[in-house]
Amino acid sequence: MSASGATTGESYYFGGAAETGSVQYNLRGIGSDKTLTLFNGRRVTQNTSVIPTIALQRTELLKDGAAVTYGADATGGVVNFIGRDSFDGIEIQSSYKAIDGSDGDWNVGIIGGFGEGDTEVVWAASWDHRSLLNAKDREFTDLPYGTNPAPWSTLTNLAGWLPRGSLPNEQTYNPGSSTGAGDWGNPVGGVISDYTQESCEAVGGAYVNSYSCAYNYIPYYNVVSENDIYRLYGQVTTQVSSQMEFYVRAAYSMVDTPAQYGSPSQPVIRGPAIHQGATYQLYVPKSNPYVQDFAERTGYINNPAWAVTQGFTPVTYRAFAHGGLDVFAEDGKYSTPSKIRNKFAHIVSGFEGELDNGISYDIAATYNQENLYADSPDMMLYRMQEALNGFGGENCNVQDQNPNRFGTQNAGAAGQNGCMYYNPFASNFSQQPVYGLNNPSYVPGAENSPELIRWMFNERAARDLNWNLTFDAVFSGETPIELPGGNMGWALGGQWRTTENQETVTDPLYNGQTECQNPADEGQVPRDPSDPAFNGCTPDAPGPFQFFATNPADYSTQDQTSVFGELSMPVLDNVYLSARSGRIVDTIYFYQMGGLRI
Repeated sequence: MSASGATTGESYYFGGAAETGSVQYNLRGIGSDKTLTLFNGRRVTQNTSVIPTIALQRTELLKDGAAVTYGADATGGVVNFIGRDSFDGIEIQSSYKAIDGSDGDWNVGIIGGFGEGDTEVVWAASWDHRSLLNAKDREFTDLPYGTNPAPWSTLTNLAGWLPRGSLPNEQTYNPGSSTGAGDWGNPVGGVISDYTQESCEAVGGAYVNSYSCAYNYIPYYNVVSENDIYRLYGQVTTQVSSQMEFYVRAAYSMVDTPAQYGSPSQPVIRGPAIHQGATYQLYVPKSNPYVQDFAERTGYINNPAWAVTQGFTPVTYRAFAHGGLDVFAEDGKYSTPSKIRNKFAHIVSGFEGELDNGISYDIAATYNQENLYADSPDMMLYRMQEALNGFGGENCNVQDQNPNRFGTQNAGAAGQNGCMYYNPFASNFSQQPVYGLNNPSYVPGAENSPELIRWMFNERAARDLNWNLTFDAVFSGETPIELPGGNMGWALGGQWRTTENQETVTDPLYNGQTECQNPADEGQVPRDPSDPAFNGCTPDAPGPFQFFATNPADYSTQDQTSVFGELSMPVLDNVYLSARSGRIVDTIYFYQMGGLRI
């Protein structure tokens, strides 16, 4: 439909991975939250996966704005799914779609029903499955850097490193320094590339400059993620009397995407250095055992500055790029997945009929619930800095001998008794795994252990429980006033709706309790960079992650009461006028970490 704008639901990491497999309508292209979705005329969750497609009779669409009739969430229009009123017998439906490069998509559903006198029962169940389609199986995902640079990143694990002299006795904030000298000491030479143009291109990279071997992250993604939607549905209607019908309907669905793949890791854009920005945020001391190979391989060991070099900092950095990351992935995948599992429920019950005086009525209660789970893993950069210093891993517990610096300072204990070093250099991966391109800089045995990698990541998981309960009643009839086109009609109605949204984030590293980059530093608190006591933690309380922000749990409620009256005036057989009046009262409460906003 030309009236429909872009919808969510596909495997699109940047557009909201948590909505994978969950389609929301977007009429007029002004946002899915401005299209009202109904099921048999009753409000239902925007996520239409709860709709039992096998039990549908038809779908009605109002393409014009309907805010006056339905409220602001119908500004773009209305989609109304109409289910079957009755069904006798059993029907089974199934289909299969063959897709090159994929195991194909299929669905299977069953619907049954029976009628006993004045009672009709309809029930249904279905399963829709979409199979994984890797990006590498479509040519349009693998365009050269010069043709389409959009999916290429210059922040990678093939980096340029700046040699440093002695560390300052105490890290200081120096906003005028472009190299972070207040954090890591003065440079003692120019940038040393951890690659050549040949070794960069050998793993599929694009040589940009001495500190950027760009990589294409799209091959790690999916065109389609594996996805399953399970639906259950039941409806009972019964004729209570000749003038009253009672009905109850219930629908349930679960949308399960076990692995929505994105980049192997995100780039470093902050911390743990005091200075701000994406450059020179990490420090590798000369004592790191992987530094020696780096110096020999690049020839820097023959540079006179090697003698006074005490460490290196990358200009920009991303821990996992050209070499992928299979620690969290299923077989055949080489990046870090998100997990999505969303559950939806819709229940409605009501009476409709006509009174003895000819007045029609429709009275109902509707309940909708969303139970949403999604995670989006990211690295905690303070832990990477610990591992660069030789204090990585779950079992490393060493006393810090210099609290004036970020991270543990205890040279004699580094890499000992359960403490591990992290290798940040090009020697740590054997190949670009998606295309099997061998890495000429690889050193067997220089890989980082899965145990250490898991310790550096946080799953960043959140769960949202949202529900709304609606009571509405509409009465309508005709007046004795007769116009050329017929009698004037009237309608009166009211609605009360309450909504509650609650987000749960239990991990203190993700829920905002950990405000700054280094949780072990009690003196690091959010301050403005202009504050003389500023030590790297900005007022937005960025938390310990290298790329994503924290997510303080929140809670909100909304109560809405509305009433309306309407007159229909058939002036002529083909000319109608209507008059409508209404009133809506909204009260919204929003809570976040103990705060209240009304």
